[in-house]
Amino acid sequence: MSTDQSAQGDDSAAAELEKIEDNEDYVQRRRLKEIYDAREEIRAKRRQIDVMIEDRDYPQVDKLRGARLFRSAVEDYIMAVEPLLTATYEDDGEDYWEEVSLGSVTIQPPQYLCGDVTPSPFNDYLRIVEKPSPKKFDITGIQSILEMARPISAEFSATIRTQSQPNPHEETEVVTRPIPWDVLVSAVRQTTLFLNEVGFEVNVSETEQRTEIDDDLIGEVEEWRNNNL
Repeated sequence: MSTDQSAQGDDSAAAELEKIEDNEDYVQRRRLKEIYDAREEIRAKRRQIDVMIEDRDYPQVDKLRGARLFRSAVEDYIMAVEPLLTATYEDDGEDYWEEVSLGSVTIQPPQYLCGDVTPSPFNDYLRIVEKPSPKKFDITGIQSILEMARPISAEFSATIRTQSQPNPHEETEVVTRPIPWDVLVSAVRQTTLFLNEVGFEVNVSETEQRTEIDDDLIGEVEEWRNNNL
């Protein structure tokens, strides 16, 4: 091979390497933007829910709707970070993704299956023979936020007697509730802690200005939750 051919080969390899590096940089910048946008969406949803609860006649109903909106924003944030958790920084992310405790949710059985009803002309006297117990679900791993049912549900059964059905028989009811706010906040916090641990930064402007992902968002969400829930 001549010297000219060798030089051309080196130039071609260098150009190919530069192309690969440029592509990796593009993917990295796009991922940074997705993470930043998802984080900002959590802030936007928090403000939206705040207004929604304050301005409506039925705040309890809107709190439930708000919980669904907030969960969606948290899921988007987690999904933006998921490739880093499960692939790019798999060794660092495994515990966060699968093992870290996010809290728990306890679902109470329906009230009518928990206590006797005082007889009256308007009801069929109810006597509980065997009462159900609350059901607790431990929520482990950031991935659980993406995998849990919408909403969380639990089935309760009780053995009862009524005036019209004096023989003991079983009544069953399904109770649903959204993921608790503190669990969602914990998921955001753990996702942010992972990003900080691996030294990730978020691109916040077209001029390549950068800012570290910090706990400001978490503090804002927790303050809002304490004031509104």
